[in-house]
Amino acid sequence: MNGGTARRMGSLLLAAALALCLPLPHALAAGAAEVLINQATLTAATPYWANGAASAQATLSNWNAYFDAATSTLTLKNAVINTLSNKSYQGNLAYGGVMGDGDYTLTLLGDSSITYSGTPGSDPTNMFGVFAWGRLTVQGSGTLDIRQSTSRIVTGLYSYLSMTLNGGVITMDLDGTVRSDALVARFEEILVTGGQVTAACEGGIYCKGLYAWDGMFRITGGSLTFTANSTTGSSYGIDAYSISLEGGTIQSKATGTGDTRGLYYHTGALDLVACNAVFTGDKIAIMRGYSAEPFTALPAEMNVYAAAGTDGSGKWPWYSPADGELTPRTYSAADALRYVEFSPIVPQTGDAAMPWLWAGVALIMLIAGMILGRHTRKKC
Repeated sequence: MNGGTARRMGSLLLAAALALCLPLPHALAAGAAEVLINQATLTAATPYWANGAASAQATLSNWNAYFDAATSTLTLKNAVINTLSNKSYQGNLAYGGVMGDGDYTLTLLGDSSITYSGTPGSDPTNMFGVFAWGRLTVQGSGTLDIRQSTSRIVTGLYSYLSMTLNGGVITMDLDGTVRSDALVARFEEILVTGGQVTAACEGGIYCKGLYAWDGMFRITGGSLTFTANSTTGSSYGIDAYSISLEGGTIQSKATGTGDTRGLYYHTGALDLVACNAVFTGDKIAIMRGYSAEPFTALPAEMNVYAAAGTDGSGKWPWYSPADGELTPRTYSAADALRYVEFSPIVPQTGDAAMPWLWAGVALIMLIAGMILGRHTRKKC
């Protein structure tokens, strides 16, 4: 297959994927009444599933997945998911390890996994690790390992509306010949308050670690690590309409030969409050859209460092655009900052905040010692 044919095929597949995301009124979103897992349907009547079982059960003493329909909560406990379920949404067929037909909460206990390795020519066009046709919330103290490869398009966690990560430890290794994304929310925001996500995404034409399609990405806690690599096209570590960095930690890296950006925001401002974050891109670390505001004001409680190389060597403190344009709207290879680091200034408290106090105390003790020594010699 020549390069032109491959690109045309990729464009057709991408169009098919985007068809899944045609607008629906947000009011239609409601709590999921059922969840599909490993081709088993979990409902209020059959809420339990065990590893290797062909179907869900009404009662089960040893379970690996349990769906509480009253609260639309799916709990995974040491679940091994290795077969994709499928369901039609707006006339398009989607495949996923876990699939919910509305809003639901995913609670992680123990160590669970979702795996799929497709055969070229027979892969589903749209493949997901966890899919929510509504809002998705992730919580718990367990782990979820998602490892999926396909000759087409793969997404680790997908929500049609919003996604909230409150807990859990999630690792992803995703490889899509056409496209690969780790976290995607279609209409609303992606909010991270806790937990940990580590994702490596490999994509042929497109690749993104986090994609808040039409909404905000906001982080107040937790930890995110993304490596996005595109072999022929664009790779973004984080792509959102607006960004609010209020806490937590981020490592976002975009690599490849094409358009690579560690962070990209389309509108509004890059709101920096407090976050330990490093953004790197083979082309540029941070870039803004045409309707977005440049980052010009450095918060008093934050440090910002920048460097021309992605490894951060020779980085310098950034105070204003005079130190390099941190969030340019257009790309200039000669002036590009490919490494940007944000870190809160740790305030000094107590003794460290008042070095003059201890200097004064030391001086007083020295004088007192000299006086005491003279007095002792006189008595002798």
